[in-house]
Amino acid sequence: MKNPMFAFVLSFLLPGAGLAYLGKWTWAGINFGGVVLLAALAAFLLPDEFFEHYSRYIGLGWSVGSGSVAKIMAEQYNKTLSVAPAPEMRDAAAENLLGTEDATDPNAPVRRYISDDIED
Repeated sequence: MKNPMFAFVLSFLLPGAGLAYLGKWTWAGINFGGVVLLAALAAFLLPDEFFEHYSRYIGLGWSVGSGSVAKIMAEQYNKTLSVAPAPEMRDAAAENLLGTEDATDPNAPVRRYISDDIED
């Protein structure tokens, strides 16, 4: 499980760092590159007075946005971990329920029930 607030703080301080913490390196690079690209465009395209006055608010917005993306992705990551067990756990659980039959055979419980009934 990954801590969503830790992912938020990491990406707030350095865009993409929270995504890297989640192991999503491609998304981390896209996030970091996007923020750098937007900052460069803002610096070159916005009038100097406007940029100087509002640059801290623009940067704060990008930091919050980057952190929010990391937080949401961490929550989704944790949700998938809690909902779907690992494949080897599913197979082991199915084998325990089905016995030694093939755990992927959907008719194995029916066959076992029928064969138990015939033997009695």
